[in-house]
Amino acid sequence: MSYTVAAVCAVVASVLYLAFPVLWEAARKRNMAKYTAYYDLKTLGHSRETSSKIPGTAVVCGGSIAGLLTARACHDHFERVVIIEPEAWLSTDEGRQTEALNQTSKRARIIQYDVYHGFHSLIYRAMANFFPDFDNAAAASGIKVDRTDMDYRISGVSPPSAPKFYGGNTPKRLWSSRRGLETLLRRLVLDTKAYPNIEQFVGSVLNNATGAAQAGHKWLPALGFAQDLQIQSYNPRAVYGSMTMRVPSSFWDSLSHMPDNARGPAAGPVPLPQWLFDFLDKLHEVEDTLAFQKIRQNADPSSLLPYEKCARLPENFVALGDANCRVNPIYGQGFAKVVNGVSSLNTLLEQGRFERALPRDFGRKFFNMQAPKIEPLWTNPKLFDTVPVPGESDNQMYKFKRRYIANLRKLAFKDEQAKLAMYRTSMMLDSATIDYFHPALIIKVFWQWMTSTA
Repeated sequence: MSYTVAAVCAVVASVLYLAFPVLWEAARKRNMAKYTAYYDLKTLGHSRETSSKIPGTAVVCGGSIAGLLTARACHDHFERVVIIEPEAWLSTDEGRQTEALNQTSKRARIIQYDVYHGFHSLIYRAMANFFPDFDNAAAASGIKVDRTDMDYRISGVSPPSAPKFYGGNTPKRLWSSRRGLETLLRRLVLDTKAYPNIEQFVGSVLNNATGAAQAGHKWLPALGFAQDLQIQSYNPRAVYGSMTMRVPSSFWDSLSHMPDNARGPAAGPVPLPQWLFDFLDKLHEVEDTLAFQKIRQNADPSSLLPYEKCARLPENFVALGDANCRVNPIYGQGFAKVVNGVSSLNTLLEQGRFERALPRDFGRKFFNMQAPKIEPLWTNPKLFDTVPVPGESDNQMYKFKRRYIANLRKLAFKDEQAKLAMYRTSMMLDSATIDYFHPALIIKVFWQWMTSTA
């Protein structure tokens, strides 16, 4: 009898062992499809035949990054797309000139407009799918496309990257100021030869990409919609700053020994490189151009508008970008949030590719699709800021998650699986939060946890 039980247990264990990789991969794909834009990116830029496009006009309210990408997505599905942009200069040649740094005008309500940013690989993939010649257009505008690591830091120290998983290299990403990338995007989207059915007009409004104004929740109740919308908000109490200097092209001539991907060395036992000191000395030549910007988040809190929970919504209304959710800017996920929203919109339109009309409850279907992709960008910063939203509390589960992630980060310095999970999710690649909780990784994290506190 005992022999039979042991044999059955062995068979069950073997089946589970063999089936687990298949079941886990299926769970990963389901998780990624729901919470990320990874699979949605594949259909960006796939235009319908002209005869199959939806008759009428898609109106995009706001011509910032969210509005421009929305217009580009709508171009593939609608006969006509109109962008309503209140800032008049953005509809002039200056608003889409190749050398954005030479612009004399500046966007309103945009913080850190001229600060250099490193964008997630997700952003590059969306741009490359939407615009076939994006790399050349970026190069013409002085926007760098390379294969550098995300280079996130833990107490000033960067864990080793994981290029081995990607064939010995890292995926492409962008380096640009907000001014540079937005101006390039505007020039591409408003190219009348490539996208003749997109027009931009000066005015103040239906797609809602009104950004920080979040005008949708002001318009809809007056029309009898979204009257039960409960806006969530919290104040991260963030204070941060940036310094910018203007340097001539000749500035770099004596710094040829400076590496192309230099962004400041990680703290550690290795001495600081000489090129860093040379660079700092060289900055004395342009110190009179120094501009310092200090930003306090207190006056402009993070917020989420959960339209998907409203009882009544217009069938043809969507809101994305800051018009739907304002994430904590410290984590640099604002553009990623836009891509998640635009890719959700495109996927929903793609599902009705052979229908020349929007399906019923289109707006609700969009918000239901976008909400779980935005949720991690909204929830995770709250988790680490330890500032509960009204109605929440800093309970034991929050504290447990913080401890778990903290030990996972420590483990990433010495464990390939942990390192790859952190790298893929931080770059918003082919991964989702589920990868943090692979059974084998859970065991390693708890071992790290116990041995580090012993």
